[in-house]
Amino acid sequence: MQPNKKCQKKTSDSINVLVIGRSQVGKSTLIHVLANPHYEGSLATGMAETKECYSHKVLLTTNEDEYTVNIVDTPGLQEVRHDTEESRSNTQIQNLIATFLKHNIQTLNAVCFVSVAGKTHQNDMVIFNSLIDFLGPTYSSISMLILTHCDGFPNSRLDEFKEKLTSSEYDECKKVINYCKLGLYYHGAINRDELETHNDANIRVRILNTKLEHIKPMREALAQKLIDCANCSKPVDDLLTNLCSSHNNDHTRKKLTRNCQLI
Repeated sequence: MQPNKKCQKKTSDSINVLVIGRSQVGKSTLIHVLANPHYEGSLATGMAETKECYSHKVLLTTNEDEYTVNIVDTPGLQEVRHDTEESRSNTQIQNLIATFLKHNIQTLNAVCFVSVAGKTHQNDMVIFNSLIDFLGPTYSSISMLILTHCDGFPNSRLDEFKEKLTSSEYDECKKVINYCKLGLYYHGAINRDELETHNDANIRVRILNTKLEHIKPMREALAQKLIDCANCSKPVDDLLTNLCSSHNNDHTRKKLTRNCQLI
């Protein structure tokens, strides 16, 4: 893979997107909401839900064009399973992701690093830095950072999260922000468990409508960015090569774990 190779410019009606991050940050819910803004998620169980890589076809439209977005959902790193013996190492999961990509798609248009709004901490930075090593510099120009669970925060608070991340003095955080050349985006979803705590149907409807109004511009902004990515793609040919070399520096990763502070 050539790190300085420019995007392959072309007009396409198909977009390939990779969604990655640690376990239980809302990667699958993000995909469901892109497909259906009324999708109702539930509270995180603390256990890994996505066990394999899956490709979801999501239809996004503009005033003039229609795009099929193939979104690859992936198991989260730092996996925790009900049966601890079934939990896989980060290396095993990265191998799984690379193998799936190699056998199912030829190019990527966007890579989405996913974290939880207000809870982006040392584990995320360690995982993201590991994933950056895995991907290599080629994919920086098509990468973005997405904060999930933004439905529970006002816009002013979201702006504070963004400012704290983008102005962080920690090298590990700077590396992630600098890598994600497409910027930072917000995402939110309707929480079914939260709605069911209210017995009054009118209150549930009012909360639902307020949430939908709040998350609509988030979804639209993210969808438009993914559509914009249709004109730029990167090959996946050398992902396995990157993967083999990305795990040779365990000392660095251990150092990241010690040094990262809550962001």
